[in-house]
Formats: sequence, structure tokens, C-alpha cells
Amino acid sequence: MQELKLFQDNLPLPKARAGMVRSGRASNSEIDAFERGVRPMLRIVLPEKAEAVLRFCAAPKLQARIEELAIKSTEGQLTEMEPAEYAGYVRSNKFIATLRRQARQLTGATS
Repeated sequence: MQELKLFQDNLPLPKARAGMVRSGRASNSEIDAFERGVRPMLRIVLPEKAEAVLRFCAAPKLQARIEELAIKSTEGQLTEMEPAEYAGYVRSNKFIATLRRQARQLTGATS
């Protein structure tokens, strides 16, 4: 099984199904705008929690579920209810990746 790098910007989006609207990967300008929008709030929240944000890992059970959905999505095998669940994980993944980037900037961490 291919190991996914969770909490990075590369988690694959769910495959489109009949009747499902799917947007593509966020453009760089969309990502930049999102980060500019949340940066002021993150500067308030992150200074005391930056190290914890950098150490954060999903619980093994949750990570296994996300990996299962990613594989099923890639293979076009998601059930009727799973695209919405997976899309939520993709969205949260992008937010966590943004938090991590900002925490790295605050701490000067390189990875």
C-alpha cells in the first residue's frame, strides 16, 4: 500500500462521480490568498503552540481511514457517501498544511 504524506498539500482530491461537482487543485493564487487571509489570526494563535503544531500527527485509526479513502478515490471506488467524507479530510489537510507552514516560519524550522 502506498504511504500517503498526510498534512501536506498533495493529498489527492476525490474522483468526480455522476452528479458531483468537483473543483480542481487550488491554484497558487488561491492558496496565497487563503494564507494571507488567515496569517494575522495564526500569528495570534501559533506563537505559543507552534511546536505542538509541528509535532501533530493524525491518530493511526484516522490516518488509516484517510488512506483507505484516498486509495478508493484513486481507483474510482468510493461509495455514495464517501466523497463528501473524503473531501472534508482533504479540506482539513490543506488547513493543517497551512498551519504547519506558518508554524515553521515562526520557529525557523526547515522541515
